[in-house]
Amino acid sequence: MPHLIERHWREPRWYLTVVLKPLSWLFKMLVQRRRRLVLQHLPAPLAVPIIVMGNVHVGGVGKTPMVVSLTQSLQQRGIKVGLISRGYGRDNDDTLTVTPESLASQVGDEPLLLVKKTLAPMVVASKRLQAALSLLAQHELDVIIADDGLQHYALTRQLELVVFPSEDVGKRLDVLPNGPLREPMSRLNSVNAVIISRTQTLQAEHSLRLQLDLSPSVALFQADIQVGTVYGWNTQQTWQGKRLLAVCGIGRPEQFVQSLQQAQVNYVDLLSLPDHALLDWQSLPSGIEGIITTEKDAVKWQGLLPLPVWVLPIDATIMPDLAEWVEQTLQLAPQKNN
Repeated sequence: MPHLIERHWREPRWYLTVVLKPLSWLFKMLVQRRRRLVLQHLPAPLAVPIIVMGNVHVGGVGKTPMVVSLTQSLQQRGIKVGLISRGYGRDNDDTLTVTPESLASQVGDEPLLLVKKTLAPMVVASKRLQAALSLLAQHELDVIIADDGLQHYALTRQLELVVFPSEDVGKRLDVLPNGPLREPMSRLNSVNAVIISRTQTLQAEHSLRLQLDLSPSVALFQADIQVGTVYGWNTQQTWQGKRLLAVCGIGRPEQFVQSLQQAQVNYVDLLSLPDHALLDWQSLPSGIEGIITTEKDAVKWQGLLPLPVWVLPIDATIMPDLAEWVEQTLQLAPQKNN
């Protein structure tokens, strides 16, 4: 049933619309009511500004490269950045500090990848406010970026940044269950900035604003995604000439396929797992000589692996300069004595 509904989101079927549309009306009313109630009793702001990088979609929108890009760009400006997350998919609800040596099963695959890529201090907790308080107790910071949590209103934030996939620009999208949205499209006009992810070619800002019905008060950015150089995860061998199985456990596996094509990586088959899922090494097809995967998947595979693994990294350049806009908007200044 879930797969049928997801196909309906991409290719609407009239009979499902008849059934699901009333449920979406109800869902929309509940979401908007909840937001109004929470916003009436916001907790006090923390000692440093909070930036929430989130999305209105269910599933992957290419957010992790955006968090990495913004964090690294702010770090290059001398801004001390901390990261927080719920740590989706981990096997506990503890408040934990994430290090490059952490296990993805304990802290979550995306938090572990963020720390490996940025080396920024990071805490995961079931409640993001607790994660932020724990982080501030350990580090002197200029700003905290919350990976996801747009709908987690208990965390007072100074900036809301929404990542919106380019392939959905111009589409008429509904909220759950008739569509893939957690909140209606009108939510975009209450955030501070929208970042169009996975942009193949830069579009005119005026056209994008019209298609999104976006207010002039909302800043608009576009992210150019670059496919990096394949590197060995647990091997020094070259991947060329190997019978590779492409493996990904991400929200939109078609994006990984496109990246492989751009990198000119040939593979014999694709194994698409549910988002955050683990690979069953015992069920791999025979004749495979190695695996090509995403960085997000590779961080979950630690220890001695039965096959050589290669990783295709993805990087993002956000235009215009998002870090500069954030620094100016929040009036951030590096604290030299931190």
